[in-house]
Amino acid sequence: MGIGVPVFYLYHHLRQNSYFNNFKSVIELGSQDITVDREHISQLLEHLFGYTLTQETPVTAKILYQSMGLELHQCIDADGRHNALVFDLNKDIQQVYGFTEQFALLRSVPLFYEYPQFMCSGRTDDSCTANPRVFKSRTV
Repeated sequence: MGIGVPVFYLYHHLRQNSYFNNFKSVIELGSQDITVDREHISQLLEHLFGYTLTQETPVTAKILYQSMGLELHQCIDADGRHNALVFDLNKDIQQVYGFTEQFALLRSVPLFYEYPQFMCSGRTDDSCTANPRVFKSRTV
């Protein structure tokens, strides 16, 4: 799965409209690749969020969220890429894995179609802080 140019602009729009005010953490269901070349990413981050990408900085979803001021990024995916937590979403992640962290923003891509019980069981509610934002999107 991935994050493309439209997602950068969507996040910019949401941020400009105070959607992410006081948010410091995000969890994604799915490890995300950035599907744009490094030079374009660098230009986007600078233009949209005022963030300078150095040569040493890896191009990851974590960097995208940091550029927006979100200090903590975590993701859950069976592939384990991008330091993803390898959790079986068919299980109660609090009981089985002892995962009790809470996040202000939950982003999901089409995993909801694969794991609808994760959303329906309230398991995502347990992973969110008070008044969280749940953002579902398709890979673009």
